[in-house]
Amino acid sequence: MGGSASCMGNKQSSDQDTEKNKGGKGAQPHSDDEFLTGKVLIPWSDQEYKLGVNMIDEQHKVLVILINKLNHAINMGDMDLILEVFERLAIYTDFHFKEEESLMDRCIAYEASVKDNHKETHRKFISKIFSLKSKVEETHNSRFAMEALMFLSDWLITHICITDKKLCRFLKAENIDKDYHRNQAMDDIKNYEVSIPQQPQE
Repeated sequence: MGGSASCMGNKQSSDQDTEKNKGGKGAQPHSDDEFLTGKVLIPWSDQEYKLGVNMIDEQHKVLVILINKLNHAINMGDMDLILEVFERLAIYTDFHFKEEESLMDRCIAYEASVKDNHKETHRKFISKIFSLKSKVEETHNSRFAMEALMFLSDWLITHICITDKKLCRFLKAENIDKDYHRNQAMDDIKNYEVSIPQQPQE
């Protein structure tokens, strides 16, 4: 089976699965559905990751697909594909955060201080991802892509299972949601103008 990073997993198991996936000779996923639930680094599980807010769940699925595609590209040693997937992943992550924050801002019961902390977490995450993305583009070194992959996979699972889970309890209580299907994702990536955040100080 693919990776076992999950709400109940840990970084060590995720690291082991990534190492196990390197250079694998088994059947490779092709469709988005296979990249979502097949033999991949992070197989999606409704039981573990579904939060009950349609827009957030569907966009989280897109992020999982893109992370699994990045892992696949790294395993293939295809730098052009790594750069292409990383670009989509960075853009879509920023898009998702903005969309999630738009729901957050409509939620009366979600305390302002908690909301501010949540948004600050998003900002720091985006800064880190764009910093790693720049390093990959400048060096064409897959080591930075692997660093980004591990950072992304560990962070996303923790964020879904803790921070977003808490947010979604408030959103569901106030019936705040937005129609969305993950098939829209590629159009969103093409049409979204990302504001590249200021890079963190080394």
